Amino acid sequence: MDSAGIQLVWHRAPVWGQRKGRLDTMSVPRPRLVDLDSLRLLAKPQGRLMPEEAPIFEFSAPLDSFNETQVTVWVESVEVENDWGFTWSHVRLNTPQTQRPGVSVQVSFRPGALRREDAKDAWPRDTLDMVWSTLPQDALSTWRLKLEGVDCPGWIEVALGSDQVDLVRVEADTTLTWAGLKPRSLNATWWGDPNGNGMWEQVNVMRWQAPEPVLHLDPVALRANWEVETVWRLDSAACARNEVSR
Repeated sequence: MDSAGIQLVWHRAPVWGQRKGRLDTMSVPRPRLVDLDSLRLLAKPQGRLMPEEAPIFEFSAPLDSFNETQVTVWVESVEVENDWGFTWSHVRLNTPQTQRPGVSVQVSFRPGALRREDAKDAWPRDTLDMVWSTLPQDALSTWRLKLEGVDCPGWIEVALGSDQVDLVRVEADTTLTWAGLKPRSLNATWWGDPNGNGMWEQVNVMRWQAPEPVLHLDPVALRANWEVETVWRLDSAACARNEVSR
């Protein structure tokens, strides 16, 4: 074993069956060694991905090599060409056919497909198959956000996914459109910029000024194959930056 770690487990003694004596809440077993050289898969594509979303596999350690001959990719039960890229501890599947709407994808990793940097450890030890699919086009949604009462510049922030945020500069009444969205509940935030300096300012104690305004839109529900239009009239009073109460 090249390296090891100590794993401590907090153990609480059971309360049932103990009618006498006191309860020991610090009953801790002996530390046990854990092999840190073992290459493990931490995250993988699963369920239904968005079209044009490249599947990513995340591992527990930096990767040294990737043997594509030990990997097979099928789309709708038809074998397709391997097109992979890996950086640090991530492996990305770039094959275009796997990102088309409404397809089923299967990837088979055979033993030794990946190797850990500066170690003899290889992954996987046994053949591992993974299956997922992409959402069909008619399962996606379109959202139009109509902004009214924009009396001062600012930004509209919309969280489109767990790791995707869209930030749009707005300076007048307008309509913003997002197409190809996964059905879900969306939230929007308006960050005001009354002085037009291109940055949102927090409270300024030296000048006794309150923070620049922030407004939140109630959640908007999207469903499969829906086109939703939301009218959001901003509070014009928010553009007046008031002094902090003394």
